[in-house]
Amino acid sequence: MFAPKIQKLIKDQLAADDHLPAYAWPGGYPIFYMDAETNVLCPKCAWKDKDDEYRIITDYEINWEDPDLFCEECNEVIESAYADDNYAHDNRTEWNDMHMADDD
Repeated sequence: MFAPKIQKLIKDQLAADDHLPAYAWPGGYPIFYMDAETNVLCPKCAWKDKDDEYRIITDYEINWEDPDLFCEECNEVIESAYADDNYAHDNRTEWNDMHMADDD
């Protein structure tokens, strides 16, 4: 389900019926989406969840400078408009490693 703000974006960006806009126009800045629980989603995952009655896509934003913004569903990096292009994601700790309880 899409909130009215997302429906307006789709109409304004003249997006095809098979995807959400990944870049804002004008400017070509990378867009990410958020659901009602403020989970960050890439355009592909947000579109994939459009018919999920439990996940309502409520908002979108441009990733201006965060090189560590990842999709909550597929864990792919969401491109930023102005972050350092040389930033390496290879050394990041996996989400599960950061959020697992320490049983020691």
